[in-house]
Amino acid sequence: MIAQSALLCITATVLFLLGHCNSSSRTSSRNYIFLDLLDICPRDRSKLEVPLGTQSAVLFAEVPANGFPGGQTFTCHLELEAKDSNYGFHIFMEEMNLLGSERGDDCGAGDYIQFARDELFLTTHKSPRYCGHRLRINSSNKEAAFRKFDGEGIRFYVEERDSEMDVWVKLSGKGDNGRKRNVTLVATVIKKACSNRDRHYTRCAHTKACIRNELFCDGRSNCAWPNGDFATDEVQCSGYLNYNGSLSGSNSDMFKPANIPVIIIVVIVVIGVIIIFIVAARTFYRNVLKEPLRSQSSSTGGGRRRRRPSLEVTPALLHHPEGQVSDGPPSAPPSASFEASLQPPSYEEVIGATGEGRQNTSGQPPPYSLVG
Repeated sequence: MIAQSALLCITATVLFLLGHCNSSSRTSSRNYIFLDLLDICPRDRSKLEVPLGTQSAVLFAEVPANGFPGGQTFTCHLELEAKDSNYGFHIFMEEMNLLGSERGDDCGAGDYIQFARDELFLTTHKSPRYCGHRLRINSSNKEAAFRKFDGEGIRFYVEERDSEMDVWVKLSGKGDNGRKRNVTLVATVIKKACSNRDRHYTRCAHTKACIRNELFCDGRSNCAWPNGDFATDEVQCSGYLNYNGSLSGSNSDMFKPANIPVIIIVVIVVIGVIIIFIVAARTFYRNVLKEPLRSQSSSTGGGRRRRRPSLEVTPALLHHPEGQVSDGPPSAPPSASFEASLQPPSYEEVIGATGEGRQNTSGQPPPYSLVG
């Protein structure tokens, strides 16, 4: 029973670890703030400040098939704000279906996206306008995760000089013959530099910039350096393609840095369960198995040293062979009468006993025949 309980605890712990690793590596919803531009952008076209801190966001908008009511143009001006000057932004155009071409030479006529930097209320830098089409690259699809983007134009923009950046989104109010028009941007807050000992951030390939550990292998592009053709944070994930197009199936994301605390807790729990199991087994053996054996040994005389038989001293054993009894206790020295009884008879007694009353007047010892 104890062994089964310990086995169930270990199994549940392992399943929890696997579930945590899988959910943290493939579920991206909790890693982002999802912002629908059609809902949050002011109708008066004023700038909206979006304080993200260190949290990344997914910005999206979709134009109805017949355009906006009255053919009005939708314009949105956002100011993204990171935590402090140690942070910046990485913007990836995950999907774009807008009017215009990928080259960007006619983006001003209808739809476009543009990024900028300002200082003291003055715009000091503006990016080109982006429009046209960018096919959605699903990083969870191992067949297309890291294919090149077929010359579809630039997909990413990086702000590393400032901790704030502006985003303009303009969508024409007219319809496009019933075709879908939408845009999805992944705005990742990056740390401009990090060390190898940083517990929460990991460096992206081809740059000094870093992203949070949980953004690796989450199905979205957060590291598109050096030129936006590859989502380098999705490389080396289990079941995905490598840079050279080979399928990566042996590299598991279970031991990524974000999961290390969970792994440590699980190891401690497993060790604790093993210790409890050992202590319980020893107690069970001592109380349930060993006591009956000990009781059985006591009842049968086994297991104990048998007492050697001892001689009981009785008065009869103290009698002298001649019939005389010792005057004192067994440990007392023999009495004088007892010692005298042990002495051989004297010569006169022998001569008297053997001569049968006859006197020896010659002074010589009696002959042998007389003594016999």
